[in-house]
Amino acid sequence: MTPKLILIFAILFIFISISSAGITSVVQDGKRITINYSPMTMLFFQEQLTKNGMKTSILPYCKALYGWSPLICNLPTVPSCDGIRLYGATGIGEDDDEDSKQKQLQQQQQIKSSSLFHCRVADDLMDSVGQTPLIKIQSLSDATGCTILGKAEFMNPGGSPKDRVAKSIILDAEKRGLLKPGVSTIVEATAGSTGISLVTFAKKRGYNVELYIPDNVSKEKIELLEMLGAKTNIVPIVGMNNANHFMHCAYQRCLVDENAFYANQFDNLSNFNAHFYGTAKEIWEQTSGGHIDAFICGAGTGGTIAGISNYLKSRNNLIETWLIDPPGSGLYNLVQNGVIFDVRDRLVVDKFGPRSFYEGVGVNRKTENFNKAVLNGAFKGSEMEGVEMAHHLLKQDGLFLGGSSALNCVGAVKLARKLGPVDFTTNNGWKKIIYNYQL
Repeated sequence: MTPKLILIFAILFIFISISSAGITSVVQDGKRITINYSPMTMLFFQEQLTKNGMKTSILPYCKALYGWSPLICNLPTVPSCDGIRLYGATGIGEDDDEDSKQKQLQQQQQIKSSSLFHCRVADDLMDSVGQTPLIKIQSLSDATGCTILGKAEFMNPGGSPKDRVAKSIILDAEKRGLLKPGVSTIVEATAGSTGISLVTFAKKRGYNVELYIPDNVSKEKIELLEMLGAKTNIVPIVGMNNANHFMHCAYQRCLVDENAFYANQFDNLSNFNAHFYGTAKEIWEQTSGGHIDAFICGAGTGGTIAGISNYLKSRNNLIETWLIDPPGSGLYNLVQNGVIFDVRDRLVVDKFGPRSFYEGVGVNRKTENFNKAVLNGAFKGSEMEGVEMAHHLLKQDGLFLGGSSALNCVGAVKLARKLGPVDFTTNNGWKKIIYNYQL
């Protein structure tokens, strides 16, 4: 039976050590190419290297686990033989006939537009954003009878999917003439990850970055932001009706400075577009044209879940898209009941704000980005469930996750149990679920 796939755009925070890898030698004799690999390098499929009439003999020293090779991360597609040049291989000769030269030129063009992770030379850090692999979470797949995949967003240069958002916001603002090198300051309200992405890309382009951060963000994130060059302002967590809410503080900062640009990741649809035209399209291509059953993730700004759910539903409305929501957030109630909060929760949240150790997920308002989400339903996830999941995945899968990524995995299991291992309406196979994760 075909495995069912639940795509969880879990934003797992993973620290992974990969030993050195690469192609040790490439020898060409006419149209016969022999490729020797060092340990931990992904095995190229022979049939994928026989394009354009090439005969190959592949001699791998070692097979790596699918998805973790720093050389190639998305199988079965692999670069053309000429693309091996990008990784420092030597020994590839050139045929004398014009047809062969033309084929090599076509192969080079294919490499430039390839969807393979890091299968080209990027112009800079911003240019290297995206094309992250999907990785199977074995223990959860075994436990649920579904194939559970994570989108490895930690492989972005800033370590999270917020790289996509920051890139989209900056480029869109530049096109509109809202940013001036050497003059403009990008101001944002962030739980950390978007700030890291903004300052990573902004400095090279000549912009300063000033951030307003809630006080439940880890000190390690704040120290990193300051080391990267951002000015940080730490503010207490309060309800949205309080003028000292960190989002209001960022907006008010921009009102008094004409050179300040408010990135506004919560309501700036550049966020949604980054995931609709980028992340979601990658998922569709990586699953052979959307051969998945479901997708799930948490929401803060709402850009990720909106962009991906909207795209997947537009291509195949049978794909189920779900939210996993932490304590203190009103989005579960919004999806299930049409209002942000149950009346019993309203006064508490308005006064104190959402109180949860989860960073970057859960809000008590409907953002412009979340407004574009197309969802089948929502689950609640507790702090204890997230802690237990983080410990489980560290022990069973070697995945070192942060809170929001662990929460997404909790959601994946809940969704897998709801859908069940067998779906007789789609391919009579095992369910496939996808989520997203980051370092």
